[in-house]
Amino acid sequence: MLAAGVEEVDVHGNPITLRAALGGRPTVVVTYRGAVVPYCNLALRAYQEQLVPALAERGIGLIAVSPQQPDSLLTTAEKNDLTFTAGPGGFAAAAARYGIAHQRSSSGTVKAGGPW
Repeated sequence: MLAAGVEEVDVHGNPITLRAALGGRPTVVVTYRGAVVPYCNLALRAYQEQLVPALAERGIGLIAVSPQQPDSLLTTAEKNDLTFTAGPGGFAAAAARYGIAHQRSSSGTVKAGGPW
């Protein structure tokens, strides 16, 4: 399981761990940059319309992890009518641990993997 004990604050300001967000069931974890990227909004809507129902039929959940702040995550979830969990930026530490996080340097180059 992806760093299940990592604790962060959910979109409503309540403490949450990834383990709690997963709810003890198999879950697909996707990452996205944030609402400022139009493609991300398209992807989130596609996940909601197509992926969530297909996964739910199989008893599988979906959580989207983003570096956005909780208030931005809430706005994104409301704007896109999301029924799945959008995990806050604190889960980025877990993403770095698993080598899927990226950081842009001041020169514009991207360094993958972390930690930085």
